[in-house]
Amino acid sequence: MRPPAFFPIRYPVVAAIALFASMLTLTACDTASPGPNYTRALLTEYVQEAMPFADDAGRAWDETSGPDAVFVLMDANDQEVRRSETYADLSRADLPLRWSFLPRPEVTDFDASYYIALYDEDESGLTPVATTSRFTLREFAAAGFATTYTFENMSDTLSSRVEIRWEE
Repeated sequence: MRPPAFFPIRYPVVAAIALFASMLTLTACDTASPGPNYTRALLTEYVQEAMPFADDAGRAWDETSGPDAVFVLMDANDQEVRRSETYADLSRADLPLRWSFLPRPEVTDFDASYYIALYDEDESGLTPVATTSRFTLREFAAAGFATTYTFENMSDTLSSRVEIRWEE
């Protein structure tokens, strides 16, 4: 007995539909774009948006002029990584202060911890004023490889952020 005349046509059509459907599935898998494969980050800038101009007792940092601020990037072992120039005789009108990290610190260990300390510089040396919270680049990565990190533990008298550039 002979198969119906439409059998030779139906089999190739079913096969073509099945092949087309499997190609759609494979195409859908291939279109998912992978995330960036960053292997390092450069700290590019620290911005001090607000800072106190008096100590906890209400005394000015410097008796005859504005504060002389110095920023120091510190690692998890409290070792200095970079130090800013001195911003002398500051007033509120000088804010925000921008410190471009030069040379730019390169971070390849995204779990390494850092913080930035603010000091008043006088003839007697550096007097601690405030520090940011500790941060890791893993926090930036978790936020979609953010390029700006604003420190959340700051008050209305102390506000800052750090900016970074990601590289593969």
